[in-house]
Amino acid sequence: MLSEEVDPRENPEYVTLSSAAKECGVRVQVLQELVAARALVNGVVRSRRGHIYMHVAHAPSWTQVEQLVLALYTDQLGVVDRRVRTLETEVEAIRFDVNEAQQDLDGPLGDDLRGASLFHSYDRENAKTLHGAFAKLQTDVMKLEALKRHLTEVRGVY
Repeated sequence: MLSEEVDPRENPEYVTLSSAAKECGVRVQVLQELVAARALVNGVVRSRRGHIYMHVAHAPSWTQVEQLVLALYTDQLGVVDRRVRTLETEVEAIRFDVNEAQQDLDGPLGDDLRGASLFHSYDRENAKTLHGAFAKLQTDVMKLEALKRHLTEVRGVY
């Protein structure tokens, strides 16, 4: 925020995120999610203390909130789909290593097979291992579940 700007706390054209949420009929957590995901940026400012305020002219309607949450949800479904495909690729690589081990009983175990053991699960950050792919899938599914809760809540479907 520029030093010349008026602090939104003292400007009647700005309301708290909580007030904006009440106006559009959703919980404040839904608007917080939209702001965090950068899906809602127009008219959003922070006070000097970091609190989020929204310009009254840019407060979204209930329909706009629903559309934004739906867009985030469908995007996250795509992310989860890609994670599942990565997981399938890792399982396929493990299957290939198992087949090789069965064909050559005296040969070494493949890297993908060895990486699937709990002993080698230290590489959870690398999506190119089974554990890494699964850890990333878990994180993305948790995000998907949160967005689904918001979408269900906004739509009033319980």
